[in-house]
Amino acid sequence: MNTVVNPYIDEVLISDYLAEELGIQIIYPRRGIWKFTNEDKFRESE
Repeated sequence: MNTVVNPYIDEVLISDYLAEELGIQIIYPRRGIWKFTNEDKFRESE
């Protein structure tokens, strides 16, 4: 797995592969709402 860091971008971008490996489910992408697959708690992106 490769990681790319761009110091000029202040948003975190992850690939669909990484999201799946971390168990992240995107619920509402525009609003930044997501959750881990093994939890019921919704989270907000900062």
